Amino acid sequence: LGKAAAGAAGSPLLNDDFPVTGWAADMGVEVSFFRDGKDIGKPADSDWLHAAPWGFLKLLRWLNKTYSPETIFVTENGVDAPGENDKPLHEALSDTYRMEYYRDYIGAMRVAVEEGVPVEGYTAWSFMDNYEWADGYSKRFGIFYIDYKHNVTRYAKDSARWFQSFLKGKETTPAPEMPPPPPPPPSSKKETKDIEGHTNVKHATLKEDKDKERASGEKTVAKDTRHVHTTKEEKSAKSDESSHEAQDAPEHKHAASKEKEQAEPTEEPTKKPSREPTTHEPTHYPTDEPTRHPSEPTFAPTPKPTPYPTPKPTTAMPTHKPSKYPTMKPTPAPT
Repeated sequence: LGKAAAGAAGSPLLNDDFPVTGWAADMGVEVSFFRDGKDIGKPADSDWLHAAPWGFLKLLRWLNKTYSPETIFVTENGVDAPGENDKPLHEALSDTYRMEYYRDYIGAMRVAVEEGVPVEGYTAWSFMDNYEWADGYSKRFGIFYIDYKHNVTRYAKDSARWFQSFLKGKETTPAPEMPPPPPPPPSSKKETKDIEGHTNVKHATLKEDKDKERASGEKTVAKDTRHVHTTKEEKSAKSDESSHEAQDAPEHKHAASKEKEQAEPTEEPTKKPSREPTTHEPTHYPTDEPTRHPSEPTFAPTPKPTPYPTPKPTTAMPTHKPSKYPTMKPTPAPT
């Protein structure tokens, strides 16, 4: 599977999307070994190969769903352990990385078979180290070690011993742990939506704050709504009443003064001391016809001053309040 993906990496593209030739021409996907700058799975010795058993399970599901095959044969599945070719013999035989690789990949295939994927054959790559294309003998994929310097002697690795135990039914193959779903690919439209969504959230937050402020005073306003409406009606009614009161003010004030006069006791006016008039100073009293002494010379009657015209009272202005004191009578001159 790793080799097939590598074959598509340098293939020409159809409509700048999918390769048209190569090992993975019908996959219709972009081949990548990294996500967000991180390795997808565990890197092997070859730079184009990573161990991702959950990806093997997804691939088997996709093949079954897309093509509905009657039978699937896995003809090449294997890995080269990191740094194995540079290790001494006793260390190279302890290939724990490859042993775990087969355990996890076969476990993923078992889960696919239990789900109904028609896998009927499986072949590990490979039985022994061999000539690996452009890499020559520098990459080792076998479960048997080949000593190229000493008569190509074969040595069983730990992965070969595990495979023998597995075929006897003595090994377990757990299901692979699925990774979290990848984030959606970035795009200008998505970024625009994210920016707009952030702006909307900000506006919504401001709106929520305003709604909360309103809600805090809604109860009080709800209780006082009737009072507010009544107050408006009372204001209009009071304005009408004030106009009526202004018209009836003189009558009310006159009646009030009468009631006040009845309630208060009448006081006797204090008499002012009289003084003798001189010959040249006639005595004037606040009466229409003042009394003249017989010894005084006769003068022409003093003309009465012309009073100013009394302004007509408006309905809103009260009339002159009558005095509560009686009119003073003139004091007669002494004889």
